[in-house]
Amino acid sequence: MSLAPVPGPPRPELGPRGWDPEEIRRLLWHHPYLGLLSDDEQEALLQRARVVRVRRNGLLFAETEPCRAFYLQLSGRLKLAKHSHDGREQTLRVVDPGESFGEADALTGTHLAAGIALRSSRVLALPADFLRQALERGGPVAQALAATLAADAVRLGNLAAELSLLNVTARVARLLLTREDCLVGASGGLSQQEMASLAGTARQVVGRILRRLEEEGIIDLERGRIQVLDPARLAALAHWH
Repeated sequence: MSLAPVPGPPRPELGPRGWDPEEIRRLLWHHPYLGLLSDDEQEALLQRARVVRVRRNGLLFAETEPCRAFYLQLSGRLKLAKHSHDGREQTLRVVDPGESFGEADALTGTHLAAGIALRSSRVLALPADFLRQALERGGPVAQALAATLAADAVRLGNLAAELSLLNVTARVARLLLTREDCLVGASGGLSQQEMASLAGTARQVVGRILRRLEEEGIIDLERGRIQVLDPARLAALAHWH
């Protein structure tokens, strides 16, 4: 991970291993493939890891930047997003504490999307060569890692299908049905701008759709929070049967 200053949002700060080590171990134990490592293997991996602090809206890494690490989200929230030449943004994934990300990037050597903090975050940077060595050794860790990579591929395939086959109202409806953080407002969840980035549209479009859904009695908007009043009609708009 390059830490040289670049134009744009604030870059991350490398911190000492000052985050609660027991909390890090707890997150490792509950992780799909890191949790399969023995205690000694986890300790050896942690000796090579570093806690990285990223301020809100800060850039952890840029798209196409060389990648030498994969990450475990310790606190806060982060998004993986791609940007067009004219500034449009498409969020590929929102990452919450306990989730890892960047495995495919670490294996290919290049970041496929930008990592941007939605909330002030701490992430654990883990060495990329661990993944290659795990795959070469085989066994349960390699199988679980392969399953994680497959799930990422399925998620991206589903996202591509939704963006190309569903209209924007259906995409917003699916967000409301599947992501609780879209319902609680920007103070504790996703803002309308962040919802728009997930749905592949503009914030103003999301705002108009939400107001129309409220007028039709499908949702209720109150102080930025969203309450689904008619999930059956919302599911119909999402083309779910």
